[in-house]
This record gives sequence, C-alpha cells and structure tokens, in this order.
Amino acid sequence: GRKPLFNEYKYLENDTMMPKAAYRALYSAYRLGEINKMKKYVELAERDSTKLENIVQYMSEVQLKDKDTISYVASLKRGFKLSPSHPFFFPRLVDYYNAKALTDSATVFIDNALATDSSNVLFLFAKSTDLLNDKNYEQCLDITTKLLEINDSMPEAYCNMGLVYYNQALELDKTTQRSRKKR
Repeated sequence: GRKPLFNEYKYLENDTMMPKAAYRALYSAYRLGEINKMKKYVELAERDSTKLENIVQYMSEVQLKDKDTISYVASLKRGFKLSPSHPFFFPRLVDYYNAKALTDSATVFIDNALATDSSNVLFLFAKSTDLLNDKNYEQCLDITTKLLEINDSMPEAYCNMGLVYYNQALELDKTTQRSRKKR
C-alpha cells in the first residue's frame, strides 16, 4: 500500500505554485499531443488565472482535433467571454458558424462582439463581410467606411467595398434592358 508522507500538508489545495506547475504540465502535454494528460491537469491549471486564455485555446484546439464539436464551440465562446480582444476565439467561432451555414448565429455573435467594442477592426470587418454576404449593400458600405476611417490600410476592407459596387452593378445590369445605350 501507499503511505503518502506529505498528505497532511494538502499541497494541491494550499501550495500557490501547484497551478503554475499544472499549467506547465498541461502545456508540455499539449506540445506532445498527449490529450489525456492535458485533461488530467486542466482543472488545477485553470486556478492560474493569468494563463486561462492560453489554457482555453489549447483545450479548444484539442477538442477540434478530437472532433468534439460541442466542447470546441463551448471553449471558443468561453475564451471570447474571457477576452473579447484575443485574436484566437472570435475568428474561429465566426468561421465555424459560417462553415455550418449558421449565418443567423454568426450575425448575432458578431453584433454582440461589436457591442463590447464598436471600433474593433476585426469585429467591423466581420460585420462588413456578413452584410456583404447577406446582400445588405448600403449597410455594408456604412460599416466598411467606418472601418476604413479607423484603418485605411486594410486591403480586405477595400475588397469588400469593391465587391459591393460590383454586385450592385450586376444587379443593375439584371434589372435593366440589355441595350448598349443603357449599359
């Protein structure tokens, strides 16, 4: 049998270094691709609040590899809630919604993100693209103009603006007579 010498000290509960050590063990397991070891250390590692965003990111990547979609989406939502400006969570959740043709969910998520930070370039670009895909061209131009006022060196925003004008021209061409004079 086991006779643990230090059980009475309750290191797991009392030692402030244990969460840091657990985070390092989790990160090592992540780098080695040892998912079960990651799961073993995640609860203790999450006590280190300074590393929580990283932990959620690592776990979501593992969940995606495991094809555990429900946990993956939950982790992305949790990560976004922890840190809306973190570059990992927002784009992946929007991509997930769009890949699954859950455009309404994507729109709601993007709108909620903009409610947290209405001048975030990534959120504005996502909204611009969402409006472009929904053929809301006037609103798309408004958002894209606002985006370009914040960052005028973003080629993606210019692309969205150009696509709006191109799509509007195509719509106009469909509705008018196809005579040379009218074109």
